Amino acid sequence: MYKMFLKKLVILSVFCTSLAFASPAQELHHLLNPMHSFMAHFHQTTRNEKGQILQTSEGVVSLQKPKLFRWEIIEPEHRLLIADGKKVWDYDEELEQVTVQPLAAAFSKTPMMVLTGDVAKIEQDYEVTKREQLDDEKWFLLTPKHEATVQWLSMGFKNGHLIGLELLDQLGQLSSIVLKDGKMNKEIPGGHFSFIPPENVDVMDNIGEE
Repeated sequence: MYKMFLKKLVILSVFCTSLAFASPAQELHHLLNPMHSFMAHFHQTTRNEKGQILQTSEGVVSLQKPKLFRWEIIEPEHRLLIADGKKVWDYDEELEQVTVQPLAAAFSKTPMMVLTGDVAKIEQDYEVTKREQLDDEKWFLLTPKHEATVQWLSMGFKNGHLIGLELLDQLGQLSSIVLKDGKMNKEIPGGHFSFIPPENVDVMDNIGEE
């Protein structure tokens, strides 16, 4: 009985030691790998390089691997972005306009692609470090290794759940996204990530021959 106890104690010690010395990239991988789908309400604030608020918005977001997401802004004006795995549909209801772009070209270096892509490839594209921790929150900083539309992006977790995103673009504008009521790995209907343009709207197709 005593030998069995010692064996379990050694195994537990090795496991805890391996976690303690895991790199930030490995720790982020550990948090993202189990997340196959995610839904939440969001509040986004965008500030300029001087810290002045340029825009705020609220809505709902849904993600599903591989490369499916739905970003629906409800306030102040309705707008809908849907990625169906190959294309991104951007529907601006107020302008009565839909823009279609290749997914990779539009969102290759964004939190959406990191969250819905292959987490094993994160280290190929980003240098992953840890930001200053807040209480029991964990924040990771992802800095692109190659040319990108963002200077960096960041992800925050609490108790293993995604709670926030931040990104700094090349113009110095900082977008902070607070996620609330997040639900992980809930079933999402397949049609949630498909889009058919409404009648009488302008469709700007930037796909070309692809």
